[in-house]
Amino acid sequence: LPISTITTNSHTFGDGSQSTIYRKTGDLIINAATINASNKHIVVLVDGDVTIAGPIAIAAGQGNLFVVAASGEIRIDPSVGETTLSST
Repeated sequence: LPISTITTNSHTFGDGSQSTIYRKTGDLIINAATINASNKHIVVLVDGDVTIAGPIAIAAGQGNLFVVAASGEIRIDPSVGETTLSST
């Protein structure tokens, strides 16, 4: 997989043309992530803390993968989520 360096403090992940490993030194805020393409793999490696501040939507049953690994804490903002489960 190609490796891309994130240079900003926040990032939104979307459908791109290829699967990618993202690296970030320092804390990262994930604003959102949407994967609708088939067989799309996104790996996010952070040397710091991660805050998930928006929804992560990944198409089910299409071989997609979204992984976040951090050397620090991974936090999910309380505003993220659904009050009623709509996924299966």
